[in-house]
Amino acid sequence: MTFIGWIKLFARGGVRSLVLVGWLLLYGMIGAQLSYALRPFLGVPLEGSDFFSSVGYAVLRLFGR
Repeated sequence: MTFIGWIKLFARGGVRSLVLVGWLLLYGMIGAQLSYALRPFLGVPLEGSDFFSSVGYAVLRLFGR
């Protein structure tokens, strides 16, 4: 199924699709934060105390601030 096909499917779903997309976004953010909490054991730690502040710090460094 193509991306356009998925868009059409979600457009027909109404509230159920909104709940599904919201759930996926929420669990995506929780998963990102959990993986960041495990970074000392699985990878190289970044700047910041949590995932979202580290992403903000990386974006600021990218744009030279």
